[in-house]
Amino acid sequence: MIEANGSQHSVYAFVFARGGSKGVPGKNLRKLAGTSLIARAIACAQATQHADRVLVSTDSEAIADVARRAGAEIPFLRPAHLAADESPEWLAWRHALEFLAASGDAPDIFLSAPATAPLRQSGDLDACVRRLLDADTDVVISVTESDRSPYFNMVQIDDAGQASLAMQAGNTISRRQGAPVL
Repeated sequence: MIEANGSQHSVYAFVFARGGSKGVPGKNLRKLAGTSLIARAIACAQATQHADRVLVSTDSEAIADVARRAGAEIPFLRPAHLAADESPEWLAWRHALEFLAASGDAPDIFLSAPATAPLRQSGDLDACVRRLLDADTDVVISVTESDRSPYFNMVQIDDAGQASLAMQAGNTISRRQGAPVL
C-alpha cells in the first residue's frame, strides 16, 4: 500500500510473459547473467517499495513454474487467444484486471513490469508509481530516448529487394544532428 492524498492505494505489479515467441523461442525463460528474464522481472517488481503483490500472466506452464519458484503469484493461466502472436498485450492486461475484479481483489494501481526489459531497476517502477500519484494523470508510461535516430538507421526492403529509409523527413535533413527529436 502506498499513501497519497490521504488515501491508501493498493499496487499490484504484473509481469506478462507468453510462451510462444517465434522471434526468440523461449525468450522469457532465457537467461541473462544466469537469471531468466521472467525471474529478473519478478525480482525487480518484488524489490519495489510500493508493490503489494507480484503476479504473472502467462499461457505457459513452464513459465508459471519458474515464476512460482521466483515468488510470484500465478492466479490463472492466460487463455490461448490472449497469447497469440497477434494478440495485443493490453487485452491480457484487461483479462488480468477483470479476473481479479471478479474475485473482489482489483488493485488501485496496475504496474506492468515487462520481462523483456531486463535492465529496468526497481527504482524505475517506484518512480512510475510516485509520478502517477503526484500528477493529474491516469497513466504513466516510461520511455528511453533512442541512441540512434530512426531517420538514419532504419531501412525497409521493397518487393524488388531495394533498401530505402523507413522514415523520410523530406530533403532538408542531411546529417544526424538535423533529424527531429523523437
